[in-house]
Amino acid sequence: MLRWLAAPASLMGVAIFLPWARGSHSGGALDAAAIGLWVAMVLVLLLNAVHGDGCAPETSAFFRVWRVVLVVALVLASVASIVGLAADYRRHDVHPFLLYAVGWWLVMACYALGYSVAAVTSGPDLLRLPGVNIAAAAIGVVVAIALLTSIADPFRLTISHRVAALEAGITPLGAFDFDYLRRSGRYGQAELQRLAAKQDGPDAAEIARRARQTLAK
Repeated sequence: MLRWLAAPASLMGVAIFLPWARGSHSGGALDAAAIGLWVAMVLVLLLNAVHGDGCAPETSAFFRVWRVVLVVALVLASVASIVGLAADYRRHDVHPFLLYAVGWWLVMACYALGYSVAAVTSGPDLLRLPGVNIAAAAIGVVVAIALLTSIADPFRLTISHRVAALEAGITPLGAFDFDYLRRSGRYGQAELQRLAAKQDGPDAAEIARRARQTLAK
């Protein structure tokens, strides 16, 4: 049943995504990217349904064509998503939600790349699709573990990036939000403690003073 819904569902996904895609040009870049990633997830599910749950490819001409269409749509959704994420980075710099979305995009990109290789090497039959599913699922587990631990904790990476920009003089001292560190849990508190004891580098004394003031709140 689901495979017969692939065509209309794909068109609905495009119809839903296009209005949100305009957000990438009007400040809603992260929202547009998130919608693109949701569309990509739906396309992965539909493609597997059209493929016979990834095990027994449907041989009719209609489904052979739709498998290729779905692969192309998945690639386009992945490209549109990374464009939205890049636009959000340019507007708002690094932040936790962006990093979570990047991790999500990496998994979807693995599916898009793997399915594209399968389509190029085996045509509409997508004979390598089961193997791609296993590999992408394994990568998804690795990404999830990294994001949910200190390995690639989005909050830790965001704080490290912002503090590094401050200490390198990229972010002006007056524009840096010390209160953000205070509100950011143990990683932010650790950075504030370190900055409070800072003795060298540009504006070291003023950075240390403001860090101490923030810790005293």
